[in-house]
Amino acid sequence: QLEALNRENALRLKDDLLKKVETVNGVSFLSTKINADASAAKEIAFAMKSSFENLFLVLGSENEGKATLSVLVSENLISSRNLNAGNIVRELAKSIQGGGGGQPGFATAGGKNPQGLDEALKLAEKYIA
Repeated sequence: QLEALNRENALRLKDDLLKKVETVNGVSFLSTKINADASAAKEIAFAMKSSFENLFLVLGSENEGKATLSVLVSENLISSRNLNAGNIVRELAKSIQGGGGGQPGFATAGGKNPQGLDEALKLAEKYIA
């Protein structure tokens, strides 16, 4: 039941986030804080991916005093813009005093400084500016 409730909340949050995506230099972009754990953030990111051809998404959250970041990059942006979620999340993780990694299309990071989330989310835009 709890898992079903979490999934329902994640999908509701996804619908809200879809409305906030902006086009920046031809890229569908959103970098924002969410109230969800890393598992839900991943589910939301992949659900949003199907709505945009060229999505660059950065989700940050705080759970139990720790910060997490999730970065999703659409396949065409990996080649056309040379964006790599694994490399990007490692750079952004410095703001939250953490580390992470992953694949070129999706990567996550965790850190011990939730106060650095705003800075990390703001820095994300430089990759498409």
